[in-house]
Order: sequence, then C-alpha cells, then structure tokens
Amino acid sequence: MFTEEDLVEITHIANITLVLVAVERIMEKFHEQEDMYRVTSQVIEAGKSWLQTRNPTPEQLYWEYSPKLMEIDSLPEVHRIYEEKPYVQYAFHALIYAHLITVWLSEAVERLEEPVKVYSIGNDIAEVSYSYLTECLDNCIKASVVPEQMEAWLQRAVARLSQYHNCSQKGYIGGLVAAELLL
Repeated sequence: MFTEEDLVEITHIANITLVLVAVERIMEKFHEQEDMYRVTSQVIEAGKSWLQTRNPTPEQLYWEYSPKLMEIDSLPEVHRIYEEKPYVQYAFHALIYAHLITVWLSEAVERLEEPVKVYSIGNDIAEVSYSYLTECLDNCIKASVVPEQMEAWLQRAVARLSQYHNCSQKGYIGGLVAAELLL
C-alpha cells in the first residue's frame, strides 16, 4: 500500500494522471451497472480533458460530477450491489476519491498558473488531502481482479513519476512523463 509521503513527491499533474489511469484500469467492475459505468467514463474523460486543455475548469468538474457521484453512492439499490459485490464499492469509491483529488489538485495547478483566478467549489474540497490519493489507490488495488498485479503496476508508476518531481517548478516534466501513462 502507499503512504502520503510516497505521493507528495509527485507533481500535481502526474498525481491526477495516476488516479485517472488507475481507475480506468478497473472500470470493467461497472459494466453491469450502466449508470455507474457512464458516470465513471464521464469523470475520467473530463479529468483527461482538464489535463490536456484546462477545460472543464476545476469548478465545473466539481459541480458537474460531485453531486452525481454522491447521489449514486447513496442509492439503496447501489448499497445492495455493494453488499453482493464488495469490489464494486471499492471501485466506485476509488472513482470518488480520484474525482475529488482531480478537483483539488487541478485547482492548485491553476492557482500556480493564474493566481488571480478564483473558483466557487464546495467546502468539502477543503477536506481533501493526500490521504484521498492513498485511499484511491488502495481501493483500486482491492477492486482489481488480480490485486498483486495492480499494486505492482502502481508501484512502478509511482517510482517513475517520483523521479521527475523537481524537474520544473510547475511540474511540466512530470506531467509529460505522466502523459505516457495515458498512452
């Protein structure tokens, strides 16, 4: 498993990429749950779009997807699925953590790039920390068909991304290396 110290050494852009790709690798867990699959695809695509174009904004990411994710997660029928298939709960909670990390870190990157920008994002984003990153990755491992393979892949990815932490002030080099994960 991972510690916050492992992940704080990686650039924000690289961490966003890491959680999006990790969740994408476990998406098959939702193939029977159409609503979950659809929102998972949308959240991942929106996060990738932000990485590539800075659109949608962190504010748009938050307000477009946070309410949907929380609503789905609170449905009684979803809780029945969680009881029958715990791996679905791990996978969906990994998605929620990945989404919140994406909003939190994308806002931090945009504050570096354009310090005068201010976004209206829900107060719950103030609770997000690197612990959400570790929870996301741990849930991805638990949801994986072969947890050992997922953990090994994540360890290799974290090690590779950690090498580029101090390459540039805004993490562009780390972001370029992270982009390799998207290919």
